[in-house]
Amino acid sequence: KEKDYHLRCGAVVTLGEIGPDAKSAVPVLAEALRDKEDIVRWSAATALGKIGPDAKASVPMLTEFLKNDDSKDRVSAALALWRITSDSEQSVPVLIEALIDNNYVVRWDAADALGEIGPDANTAIPALIEALKDKEFFVVRWNAALALGKIGARANKAIPALIEALKDKESIVRWHAANALGKIGSRANVAIPALKELLKDIEKEERDLGKSGKMRWLSLTSLTQNHVQIYELSLLLEK
Repeated sequence: KEKDYHLRCGAVVTLGEIGPDAKSAVPVLAEALRDKEDIVRWSAATALGKIGPDAKASVPMLTEFLKNDDSKDRVSAALALWRITSDSEQSVPVLIEALIDNNYVVRWDAADALGEIGPDANTAIPALIEALKDKEFFVVRWNAALALGKIGARANKAIPALIEALKDKESIVRWHAANALGKIGSRANVAIPALKELLKDIEKEERDLGKSGKMRWLSLTSLTQNHVQIYELSLLLEK
């Protein structure tokens, strides 16, 4: 009820962090879905989702929230509904649509939410494959690869796109693509040559860092960890 929306938002976020023990605040949080400030609305939806099944009284309002014009409202509501009900049928189509939103933050959040839903988000696989090609922001590509990995074996149709993502200019996208291939399992064994090429690239980066005299310990450690993890993935896929 505070006039300062920063204070309202802070209160809502805190209730979300408390989680299920904040179930008595569900009516207040549901009312906050009508706040005029978007960040308060998004935070209220997130908080209700973090409370989980005990927030089931908010499901009707969250369902209405899915119809809002603001795409971030819809994404927030979709994830909250899934966290409360574990029913992906209502949430996943909303998140699929959000993957082509004009706002890259919405696309990023949608991919992240689909990853949290995991295998039950398998109908989003074609849209996530397209999201691997997002040209505006690499975090969308990163979260698309991460989501495909969390969907797991059902994402086998994404194998060619994930192999292509091993060439992404951003190393974190390459790593999550490799990791996703590992989680898909033996059906991704066609990726072994590409994974080995990726290992060669990492080895070259390691040598270049070591020879340049500008080696940063953290950079080299990160590269070495990726080297080991990708090597383990290639061995796993060969089995």
